[in-house]
Amino acid sequence: MERLSRLATVVTIGILVTLGLGVAPAAADTVNVTLTSRPAAAGSTVYLTAVVSPSPIGGEVRFESDQGLIDTAPVFFGKAEIWFVPRVSGTITVTATYTSFGGDTKGASAPLAITVGGGAIGSVTIDIATDTLLTVGKQAPLTATVTPTTGDGRVTFSVDGVRLATADVTRGQASTTWKPATIGQHTLSARYSGTAVDDAVASRVVVVMAQGGSGSSKADVIVVDPAGELSPWTPSASVTLANGTKRQLVASAASGAPVSLAVAGPCSLGNNVLRIDAGTNTCTLTAVSLGGNGFGPATQNYGIVLTPGVQQADLQAPPSGIVARRSAFVLGPVGQTTTLGQPLGWSVARGAKGVCTIVRAGGKVRLEVGARVGTCRVRAQAAGVPGQWNPYNEKRTYRAR
Repeated sequence: MERLSRLATVVTIGILVTLGLGVAPAAADTVNVTLTSRPAAAGSTVYLTAVVSPSPIGGEVRFESDQGLIDTAPVFFGKAEIWFVPRVSGTITVTATYTSFGGDTKGASAPLAITVGGGAIGSVTIDIATDTLLTVGKQAPLTATVTPTTGDGRVTFSVDGVRLATADVTRGQASTTWKPATIGQHTLSARYSGTAVDDAVASRVVVVMAQGGSGSSKADVIVVDPAGELSPWTPSASVTLANGTKRQLVASAASGAPVSLAVAGPCSLGNNVLRIDAGTNTCTLTAVSLGGNGFGPATQNYGIVLTPGVQQADLQAPPSGIVARRSAFVLGPVGQTTTLGQPLGWSVARGAKGVCTIVRAGGKVRLEVGARVGTCRVRAQAAGVPGQWNPYNEKRTYRAR
């Protein structure tokens, strides 16, 4: 199982933006940038901080690298922060661009070059050169590929938890051979060990058959592993999924035979992607293998309990926090809807008189903060569909100072 190095590298990007107050801004904003960094390692966490000065009211910073967009973050007290994990070694060039609530680009940092070393290893995989079906008494090559390939160290191969061999990593790979002694299902594993980094482990289940193709007559073993979940589903047990959920299902059998999937109930299945089409009732997923290579046919069922789905909305409203008096910012566009298509409504809780007011103008829903010190509680709501979709309800709390 992959483990990231605990090394955390901090990168600071400073942006100084000078704007005219009460007069039209100059043709180009004045930008003063201070950049500092320390070497990073592939697999470690890199923190990016953009400092915008003078401290603006709201807005956001867009962090980009020469590999594309990293992330965006709102500005609070003149700062915006994100983190990311580089997966390969080399040099990454990062820039930060500040955009005001009005959508205008006000300043950008100079490029910051981050050197990413090859000390930490992202993953170890096992590649069986012959196939997942092996034969008793026949030598089979095993190859562990270390990513990134700049990593050095050693790989220890094991079969069913028993050490098989240890090999050095050369040009990102370590190899050995295995001569299976018994038929049936076996688990191969490879553990990478490097200098001053955490170990990385990969495993793979293979099937060994007898010479001539005969072996055990026990029923095939089917594994249904949904992408994004921590472990495979348990046969004859139930899982709970919300309306609108999609799951990519990876199905395999110990025999190596293809696994056929079918679903019954208010769910659909296409290209092994399971989609939940209702918020109540149940579905049954059936997995079938015809067996082979010494394994008999097998059928396994999985229960799916359906619950109402969760609507989403892409809000422009900044997170809860302290805002300046006599300021204003955008909550979202007029006529915005949720992912279900339900109209989104904005409201201010009682007790906010003189603190904040919602104004709809110019196609935008804006929150105008008054001169009074106090708390402003704002809510975005959309109706649900009984038994199918939960209502949308998102809150923000702003303290005007």
